[in-house]
Amino acid sequence: MGLLFKKTLVAKQKKRILRLEDEMLSSHSAILGLEKKIAEMQKATNSYETADRNLKVS
Repeated sequence: MGLLFKKTLVAKQKKRILRLEDEMLSSHSAILGLEKKIAEMQKATNSYETADRNLKVS
């Protein structure tokens, strides 16, 4: 009886761990996506600033 209870408890804990790992992967994926967008926006802003400087110098 005790072995069955322990086995059930371990199975529930494994499911919980897998669910939390999936949640963490999803969160990390979202963070990386946002960081990519920020980098792209900064790159675009820098290219516009460079173009503006070139126009002012000319």
